[in-house]
Amino acid sequence: MALSSQASSTAEERLREELRAARGALEREIKARERLERIFLYAVESERLRLAQMLHDTVCQSLSGIGLLYRGVETRLKPLLAERPAEIVELGAAIRYSTHEIHRLASWLRPAEVDGDTLVSALATLAHLVSQKIPCELQCPRPVRVEENFAAQQLAQIAREAAEEAFRCRGIERMTISLLRENGVTRMTIWHDGGEPGTDTEAESDAALGRELLELRASAIGASLAVSPMSEEGRTITCKLPKHC
Repeated sequence: MALSSQASSTAEERLREELRAARGALEREIKARERLERIFLYAVESERLRLAQMLHDTVCQSLSGIGLLYRGVETRLKPLLAERPAEIVELGAAIRYSTHEIHRLASWLRPAEVDGDTLVSALATLAHLVSQKIPCELQCPRPVRVEENFAAQQLAQIAREAAEEAFRCRGIERMTISLLRENGVTRMTIWHDGGEPGTDTEAESDAALGRELLELRASAIGASLAVSPMSEEGRTITCKLPKHC
């Protein structure tokens, strides 16, 4: 009986050792995956910044130069013409519109400079930018601070990319961004009213890729992400960040 009890105890100890080893291997695997996710996201942000800078240094500068040239020509022609031809008026409007849109795109591509203390102001800026297309409101009744800067940056990017996805839908008329902290858990919610997703294959592919990037960003900071199906009530994207972040 003693030998049987000793063998059972040895088997249990061996099982505990195997469980500890498996747990350690799993924890190392999780940390390695998080590290790779962060490296990938840093690369994504670097590429966005590079594209934004290229747009600013090339297209934006060229359009600004064209605008100056247009105004110079317009000034010289003004004394010679009783009234400006419609084509000249339309050309000036097209140059101004294109310049504004390129500047807006470059600003949108440029990753927001966010840390744990400025997340709320970054979301307020995003709501203002979205409001140039559709009405958007930030709901944050109390200040929210995120401990880790990287986590704050990813929350800001999740909100931006959720807004981009909404722009790809037809019939969106309103959006809200909310940020709350309850029992130490930070919850960010992006909601927009009912709309129809794009039907072409390219739009569907972009939406799927965007969703994967949202999930990757949430995973990299240990947050959960829930996306509701599109319905008459709209769509809700909720990201919950645990206490330790």
